Amino acid sequence: MTDDARYRRPRNRLWRRILALGRHAAIHLSNYLAHFLLRSDSLRPVYAIYEMTYGCDLHCSYCDDGRGRPYPPQASETRPLPLRDAVAMLRKLRRAMPSIYLSGGEPTLHPDFLELLHEIDRLGFWPVMLNTNGLHLERLLRKDADFLRYVDILIVSVDSMDPAKLDGVLRAGPGAGRRVLEALDLCLKLRQTCGYTLAVNCVITKETLDDAVGVARFCKARRVKFAPVVANRGKGPMDPVTEEARYAETVDALFAPGGPELLSDPVLYEVLLRFRPFVCHPALRIHVTPDGRVPWPCQSDRRLALSVSDHESLPALLRESERRFPIRGQGRACGSPCYLAQNVSTDRYFTTTAWYAIRDLILKR
Repeated sequence: MTDDARYRRPRNRLWRRILALGRHAAIHLSNYLAHFLLRSDSLRPVYAIYEMTYGCDLHCSYCDDGRGRPYPPQASETRPLPLRDAVAMLRKLRRAMPSIYLSGGEPTLHPDFLELLHEIDRLGFWPVMLNTNGLHLERLLRKDADFLRYVDILIVSVDSMDPAKLDGVLRAGPGAGRRVLEALDLCLKLRQTCGYTLAVNCVITKETLDDAVGVARFCKARRVKFAPVVANRGKGPMDPVTEEARYAETVDALFAPGGPELLSDPVLYEVLLRFRPFVCHPALRIHVTPDGRVPWPCQSDRRLALSVSDHESLPALLRESERRFPIRGQGRACGSPCYLAQNVSTDRYFTTTAWYAIRDLILKR
């Protein structure tokens, strides 16, 4: 335990899960009734993607905010909320939904990252998902040796097991790839002690196509969940990787029997990597920008972005957003061209098998 009195041991993970499951059940029932009986697209969000900061010490070749812009240059324009305001925002989010996904930029660069993670735990979010490059975990562990116990699903971005190849992807100078792989090794060592589910997010581009199978084999050998995706730029794939003759062979190899366990529904990844049609339901998950705004109707097709702090509650903000720009038929109207896991998962929300619904909500840590 850290000697810093600001931090304490996290709440019992099982207790957080039990409390969150009741809210999940109520939201699922409400959304199923709205979708199947009322044919409504005004759905209750299941989780929030909180982009804690746009700052990042890497400059990945595929970095994209959903509108064709990389995150780091936006860090000076969109600054994180002060701690007090961020805590107030998190409380409003928790009253509306049980789950949260922490991303960036690089979320661990937020100046109040540990304090906010402590508050997220106190509020009882479950699951708490953290997507990171891993480079700052060791520094944070020196401040709070228990902070990774606050995380239920830890996702580390690794696109190649070759440090030199990673250097070219990350564009952060020689040695960046080696440091990311060392961070992944640290996460493996702490996994059993801290109790989180460890996953690797592998972004496939023309540059890394030949490396994806190697990452999958690593995940299989180390019992790490695997989450392969194709790089997007704005609304669609970043480069014509799917036109490569080796692409179909690579995807077949990733899904071959005996491969690594996927982070979520296998059909979701089939849709993502084989570019099968789907219908996005953007209301099922919301983005929250570092300055506390909610892009509407989604991150890629932002028509407005109202501030959480300007509204009494998140439902009030969503009602006002829909009043200004009705969301009905949005996924069909735009054609659902963004092949992101967060988008495809909204389609699978209504079509996935009962087993994966149960596994994701109950059996996952």
